[in-house]
Amino acid sequence: MTIRLVTNKNSKHCGQYWIRPQTSVHGKLISAPVHYAETKSKARKIEADLIDQIKTGHDFNTGSMYLPQALSEWITKQIKMERWSPASIKTWRYTEKWCIVI
Repeated sequence: MTIRLVTNKNSKHCGQYWIRPQTSVHGKLISAPVHYAETKSKARKIEADLIDQIKTGHDFNTGSMYLPQALSEWITKQIKMERWSPASIKTWRYTEKWCIVI
């Protein structure tokens, strides 16, 4: 975990605390986006929240995914977990097809 004070006078975040949590989950290094806070105590709270999100399985990289790709991966994941009936799978595949076309 990294919390440090931004001291670069040219930075718009000068005087704020830079937060970049990293934690090892299942042997893999997972990075979260950088956050800034006004005080060190607020920075520690933000860091704790981000660590909790990482531990519960939040994937920070899906926000930058292209929608059809993210939808396709989600549908595939749901099918592998056997959450849907064959009719639901067909409906979701149809939705996926139209999402890619648009």
